[in-house]
This record gives sequence, structure tokens and C-alpha cells, in this order.
Amino acid sequence: MEIKRFKIKDLIPAPYNPRTISDSALSGLRASIKRFGYVDPIIRNSNGHIIGGHQRIKALLAEGYDPDTEIEVVLVDIPEIEEKALNIALNNPAIQGDFDYLKLEPLLLELREGLGDLVLEELKLDSLIPIEKEKDASPQMNELEFRIIVDCDSEQQQGELLLKFEDEGIKCRALIS
Repeated sequence: MEIKRFKIKDLIPAPYNPRTISDSALSGLRASIKRFGYVDPIIRNSNGHIIGGHQRIKALLAEGYDPDTEIEVVLVDIPEIEEKALNIALNNPAIQGDFDYLKLEPLLLELREGLGDLVLEELKLDSLIPIEKEKDASPQMNELEFRIIVDCDSEQQQGELLLKFEDEGIKCRALIS
């Protein structure tokens, strides 16, 4: 692996990059960079295109990094068709693994105690799984909330599932994205 330093302004976004970032996610990424620094290098192909790190560049600039700032970049030399495959693979949730919620939940509780709710909110860690939420202002009465996201093929399927879940007593809500 070759690592070189480049000015942020000289890093060319791939014109085909299919990734976007919401304002909320960008806010979390900015908070991560602000708290931990630039710890996840950009990946750049020899043709000049960024393969991985488009959102990190947006976050760096939004955090006030000067476009003339030099940052470490991982360099690769692969054909453009492989570059496109790598661009998608780097962000493919199907190959990134899953959290073990039995391990994640106590870790998030520890982080909440050590860092506070505000840090977890800023870093969007609170969205991984909802941590204990207080019920009736009594610290002994805590309830856990778990969520599942179901992708539907149509609005009709979404409606049918919503009714089925409600018939089974499962509290749910429909979202369209």
C-alpha cells in the first residue's frame, strides 16, 4: 500500500460516485473528525479519481480545513472498471458485517456514562440501537426499545406489513425514503 500526501483541493471526486450524505450524517461525520481527527485516509486511483472518501472530504471542508491542507491518501493503480467496483464495495453494507447487539448495547451504555448523551448524539452512536430510555422518570423503571427496518417493494406491501404487525400488537410506523 502506497501512502502519499495531497492537498485536499487536488483530490478529484469520481464523477460516477453514487454515494450521497444527508445533513444529519454529515453532521455526525464532522463530529467524528472534530473529536478523533483525520484517521481514515482517502483512497485515490492513479487516474486521479477518489475511490473512497468523498464524504470525508466534504466533512473536512465543512469542518474548516483549508483546501490547501495536505492529507495522507492511500494510492492504488487499478483499471477504471475495477475502481468503480471498489468504490461501491467500500460502502456496501452487505459485506461490512453486523453488530453483535449483545456486545454493542453494554458498550454504548458505557460510552454514555463516560462521554455523555451529547457525544453519542453528535457521533450518531445513539442511532445504532436505542439505549435504555427512562420510563416515568423513575431510574429503576427502564425499558429497552429495539428497531428493525424492512425494505418493501411497493407502498401496498408496506401497508400490508404495517397492518400485519399492528394486528400482532407490534408498535410500528411507516417511513418513506
